[in-house]
Amino acid sequence: MMSYVASIHVSAEGVATCQSLGSKYRTPRFNLYRHVHGDMQPRPLFISLIRMHHISNPSKFRRLKRFAVQAKVSGLAKTGKPGVAIFDGDKESIKAFLENARGLRYVDFHHVTTKLVVNGIEKRVADGQIGLQEVQDMNKLVNLLDGIGEKEWFRTEMGMSRG
Repeated sequence: MMSYVASIHVSAEGVATCQSLGSKYRTPRFNLYRHVHGDMQPRPLFISLIRMHHISNPSKFRRLKRFAVQAKVSGLAKTGKPGVAIFDGDKESIKAFLENARGLRYVDFHHVTTKLVVNGIEKRVADGQIGLQEVQDMNKLVNLLDGIGEKEWFRTEMGMSRG
């Protein structure tokens, strides 16, 4: 006979006690942190850059911002022409966001690059706030990236480097 779990109580040690229909049983070695986060090691942080012809449609931009929240990425988006978004997160989050962003069918959409962040969690795009923060012009975006040490990388990848 199959019983269905009605409730789960997790102790401070991370041991789950499951209350099923009329019986109790313990699930040993159930670690809540591992269950929620997948593993005990912090995931590596990546930074990614996309560009498109423009970001002007308000409803499309709202959807792009919603996709960023759903994928749990933190970033900046420059509206107008050209449209640019730079964001960070773990590899799976970035992949999920890129798949959804491509689905919006922005004109001339390009995933420029993704790289491993060497300075880790210390300096994050948009201070690690989940979602996309709107930036009005390229100078403001470049200045914000300068604050986290990614200005030269951004300028090189966008073809803006002085040379």
